Amino acid sequence: MKIFIAVAKIVVIIAILAWAFLKFDLDTARRTIQSADLYSAVIAIAVCGLAYYFTALRWGMIIRGFWPAQKISSFKLFWFNILSAFYGLFIPTSVAAEAVRVIKLGKETKKDYSRSTITVALDRILGMIIWGLIFLFSPSPIKRNNAWFLLFAVIPLLYLFRNKLNLWGHKVFDFSRHHPADIVKSVIFSVVGQFLFVASYFFIFRCFGITIPLVESVGIVATATMAGIVPISWLGVGLREASYLGMLPMYGASATQSLLAVSFIVFLTYFFGIAAGILELAHTGWHISKLRIPLKETGTTNE
Repeated sequence: MKIFIAVAKIVVIIAILAWAFLKFDLDTARRTIQSADLYSAVIAIAVCGLAYYFTALRWGMIIRGFWPAQKISSFKLFWFNILSAFYGLFIPTSVAAEAVRVIKLGKETKKDYSRSTITVALDRILGMIIWGLIFLFSPSPIKRNNAWFLLFAVIPLLYLFRNKLNLWGHKVFDFSRHHPADIVKSVIFSVVGQFLFVASYFFIFRCFGITIPLVESVGIVATATMAGIVPISWLGVGLREASYLGMLPMYGASATQSLLAVSFIVFLTYFFGIAAGILELAHTGWHISKLRIPLKETGTTNE
C-alpha cells in the first residue's frame, strides 16, 4: 500500500511537470532570461536564507520549553532546517523533512526522540496557523468562504486540550513548560520568517518581469503554501509549485514566465538543500573519490 501511494504521488508530480512544459515557449524563455534582473535574484537568495534562520529561531523558542537547561545554537537549528530540505528533495513526501529534524534534534538531546517529535510537530502547527491567518487576511486569487475562519478555532482548542493530549507520555500542548515571553517570541519569529519568504518570492517574480504588488504577493505565497500542506512532493515539486503555475497567469504572467519563476523557487530549495547535503556528507567523512570502484583485472579505476 505504501509503495502504491508513493508511486501515485510521483505520477501526480510528473503530470504537473508535463502540463507545465507543454505550455513552455523557448523564445519567450530566452527573452525573459536575457532581461532577467540578476540583482533581484541575488536578493531573493539572501532573503530566503534569512527566512530559514528566523524559522529556526521560532523552533528554538519551542525547544526551550522542553529543555530549559540545554542550549542549542540557533545556527545549528538553521542547519537542521536546510538539511531537512535536502532529504525532502528526493523522498516523495514532505513528512521526510520533518523526520530528519526529529532525528537531528534527538541526537542533541540524548536521544529523546519523543520530545523532539513534539517540538517539530508544534513548530509545524505554529507555522501552519500563522500561514492560515496570513491567507485569511491577505488578497488572494482564490475564492474563500467563512469556513476558513474555523482556523481560529485551533487556538482555543489547543488551550482547552493542553492537559489531555499525550504523546509517548508527554503532554503535547503543555504551555506551562514555556515562559509567556518565549511563546510571544516564537510567534514573532514565525511572522517575520514567513514574510521574509514572501519577500524572497516577490523578488523572484521581479527577476522574471512579473509585476505583482507586494501585498498581492503575500496572498499568492500564502495560498500556495496552504496548498503545499498536502504532503505530495518529489524532487522539490508539489502542489505548492502547481499552485504558483495556476495563479501567476491571473496577474498577467505568461505560462513561460510562471514556469521560470517556479523553477527559481524550486532552485532555492536545491541551493540550500544540496549545499547542506554536501557539507553533511563531508562532515561524516564521505568524499567523492569514494565513488571510484577499483577494477582488479586491469588495475585501473572506473569513475
